[in-house]
Amino acid sequence: MGNNLKFNNYTTFFILLATYYVLLLYINQYIFTENLFYNSYSAFLNERRISELLEHQKKMRYLQYIFFLVYLFIKIVFSSFCFFTYGYFIDAKLTWRNAVQIALVGEIVFVIQMFMKVIYFTFVVPEKLDDISGYTAMSLKYFFSSGVPQFFNYLFLTVNVYELIYILLVARLISKETSNNYINGVIFVLKSYGIGMILWMLVITFLLIQIV
Repeated sequence: MGNNLKFNNYTTFFILLATYYVLLLYINQYIFTENLFYNSYSAFLNERRISELLEHQKKMRYLQYIFFLVYLFIKIVFSSFCFFTYGYFIDAKLTWRNAVQIALVGEIVFVIQMFMKVIYFTFVVPEKLDDISGYTAMSLKYFFSSGVPQFFNYLFLTVNVYELIYILLVARLISKETSNNYINGVIFVLKSYGIGMILWMLVITFLLIQIV
């Protein structure tokens, strides 16, 4: 078994978290502006109500950072669990520490995704919140911009170029850690993380169907 990844998992996690926090601070300061809120809600709320909503949102902003900490932790643990569990069943000799390290390195792809989104909305100023939530560049939804039921939006947005890059990168890391070839690494990721993601997307889609 290889041991190519040599770094502290806790330090790397908090570096990733700090990077996300910097991006979130920028988004809240320069993208989620007051004009964006007024444009988004002016059709069905008066100015006073929008102002109250905006003030409440600012006061509760710290919850966003707590939520993101929990979200990132669960995401890393989920990916690591998929890698470690599948590796255990096929006797790949992948330790939990290595599985977490692979998930942490792979997360860099999604940091880049968020950074690119920030760059895009810095130069293409959104008029409404829907412009941000409906951002479809490099996702499957971009090719099916119309005719997609609302409850399938999450699925179509999740299937994107960055997920593909993540799979290819993680496959490379796993192939090195398990002393295997790259094709087997790709198969490993598809049968572990891939199946886990499919189940996750089905659960979210089912919940959205119930809501809609």
